[in-house]
Amino acid sequence: MGFLFNQSRWIEYSQTMLNAVMPQLQNYPASYGVWAVSLLNRGAQEQQIVVLGPKAKPFIATLHNKRYLPNVLFVVSGKKDDSIGELQGKYDERGTRIFVCQNNACLSPFTSIEEAMAVIFKEKF
Repeated sequence: MGFLFNQSRWIEYSQTMLNAVMPQLQNYPASYGVWAVSLLNRGAQEQQIVVLGPKAKPFIATLHNKRYLPNVLFVVSGKKDDSIGELQGKYDERGTRIFVCQNNACLSPFTSIEEAMAVIFKEKF
């Protein structure tokens, strides 16, 4: 949520909460599964894939079917929505665009799944 709404304070809060739960997580891992997944996601290089445009949902379905993408946050919208900070100014009604982002910085948009996949799996940010 911190990424989506461009709120670094929220990201800091989530890290503080995760730090507070760590002792219990180590002692009772089965009881803290959701927190364990959050911890794993923090340790990996998390990427964000933003898919915007009239055909965003079919694009994301195709992307999911091509390859498993762990530790990736997907943001998908078929309608223009400038109320969400990370989506402001990125929607284009003429076609669907894919943004590959990391650490709140996005590459230039791609218009095909194949181009985006090539960057996701070959290029390390």
